[in-house]
Amino acid sequence: MTVKEMFDAADNEFLKFDRIKNPRHPRPDICAFLMLHELVPGTKDMVTGARHDEISLSVTAYELEGCLTPEIAVDLHRCGVRYSEEWDCLAMFV
Repeated sequence: MTVKEMFDAADNEFLKFDRIKNPRHPRPDICAFLMLHELVPGTKDMVTGARHDEISLSVTAYELEGCLTPEIAVDLHRCGVRYSEEWDCLAMFV
């Protein structure tokens, strides 16, 4: 499955943070950032841009290939992370 397909498959779990077992942080956005950092460690800012009520994230689909699983995609989606076709990146509403 591609990164986009994994997020599409998790669509019915969007913002259902209470379903995450052992979240890394009690705040959904921080939890998502920590999960992404574990998958793709780095030192650059997690947020790369903002437009209206949406932020784009620095972790790319290319970087997630091979390390993202459907289960992790579901938990990220539960935190509010989604795949933006418009921006071709991971994004979150603010």
